[in-house]
Amino acid sequence: MQHLQTLDAAPATSQARLVERTPSRHWSAQSTALHAHWTTLSQSDGRPWDAFDPLQWTGLLPNIWLLDVQQKPFRLKFRLVGTRIVEQIHADPTGRWLDEALPHLVDNVDFIERYRMAAIEGVPVWTIGPADIRPGNPTRAIENLILPFTVVDTKQSLLLMHSIFHGYSRRG
Repeated sequence: MQHLQTLDAAPATSQARLVERTPSRHWSAQSTALHAHWTTLSQSDGRPWDAFDPLQWTGLLPNIWLLDVQQKPFRLKFRLVGTRIVEQIHADPTGRWLDEALPHLVDNVDFIERYRMAAIEGVPVWTIGPADIRPGNPTRAIENLILPFTVVDTKQSLLLMHSIFHGYSRRG
């Protein structure tokens, strides 16, 4: 099992975060399947966004984020945010920069580094740990898979992230 880092401390809690690049027994079935699909696409033509068909993954769409990557200075902009994520953060940040929409995460160097690694090095990053997506979040843990893509026409980097909220219970 290849680790980016064995554990890094979560900023808001004393709990640890596990970060990995390759599928392991820790990964959910959804993360493992999405990673396998990404691997197939990346082996054929690099990391082409045009080859990814979201209709094959309709069950995962409420938990999907799409982030446009600005390389210099490194910033992320929300292109699309799934409904389950909007429920979790109590806002829809679509069209906003991450540092403006979720400012409490900007100073978390490990958080930003995971996204930078996926975007710049072109490697998938999987993580599970405290759900620090918003202050006071009752979710016990969040599992994220970050997959880098390239938009062929523009050569723009795009990150697809799938999130699973552990301990999450829907209201009503």
